[in-house]
Amino acid sequence: MINVNVPLNNNRHDVNFIMDYYRDYKVSSDNQYMFFKAKKGTLQVVIYINKDKEFTTLTLQNSIDYLDKEIKDHFKIDLNHLSEENISKEWIDLGPQIGSDEVGVGDTFAPICVCAAMIKKEDIAFLRKLKVDDSKKLNDAYIRKIAPYLIKRIPYSQVSLTNEKYNELILQGENLNTIKAKLHNTALLNLKKRYPEIKHIYVDEFVNANKYYQYLFLEDEIVDNIVFKTNGETYFPSVATSSIIARYSLLRKVDKISEIYHYPIPLGSNAKIKEAFQAIYQKYGLETLRKLVKANFKNFINFLKENNLN
Repeated sequence: MINVNVPLNNNRHDVNFIMDYYRDYKVSSDNQYMFFKAKKGTLQVVIYINKDKEFTTLTLQNSIDYLDKEIKDHFKIDLNHLSEENISKEWIDLGPQIGSDEVGVGDTFAPICVCAAMIKKEDIAFLRKLKVDDSKKLNDAYIRKIAPYLIKRIPYSQVSLTNEKYNELILQGENLNTIKAKLHNTALLNLKKRYPEIKHIYVDEFVNANKYYQYLFLEDEIVDNIVFKTNGETYFPSVATSSIIARYSLLRKVDKISEIYHYPIPLGSNAKIKEAFQAIYQKYGLETLRKLVKANFKNFINFLKENNLN
């Protein structure tokens, strides 16, 4: 399972070749940047366009080891020399845009952090120089290194939700996607009000558009006309930038928690989390521990049961 992006450079000959080859496998798409989409078995073929309707990228996704020889030969694709690490990703919109992403959702101790960033065309070279990519693909040391440069230059809005507040909302009947939708909307609104001229808004998709707007039904102000895209950081520089700033914010907040409680708070939900539960519980008590974690996580519920703390 691997993905390959082939730059099209608005080459209509290549576009016509693909469309003709996969015409019997064409499927519909509501993504405005997908000019053509086809599915043949486990292979997905997508031709992307930018806001100027120029053909930018041919993306071959999923089981491309089944890719037809004619396509390999036409585009000179050598699967023997491809890996996740050396496949280049091409952003499909390099113009003015606002995008948002979130981190911390799967971390037991860390808060949820959402960031929205505003990118203009003249920022692209700067972002590429810093090797901006999805924060999940960059180690934390590198994020700590480049994020200060990003926040100094790039306009952004970052909002966070402490675990104590998260727990309150969950007890009130909120679900995780509702919480995330409201955080994204707040961050996007903050930037949209500062830059009303920006028309292209992107969100790393965690739920479909209909559900997203349903979650925001009671909000006074809502940013609309959003393009939702799974792995949006791969396609839009604003989302990629947001993911890094959000991660940097999370790291700094966890640093602060570690400093306050004199304990190196672990990220994620791995085995070290159980040790942290025990250490903080013994030193500060259950009430404090409960405020520091996402209390509906299974690992915390199991800790309570194992220690007869229910």
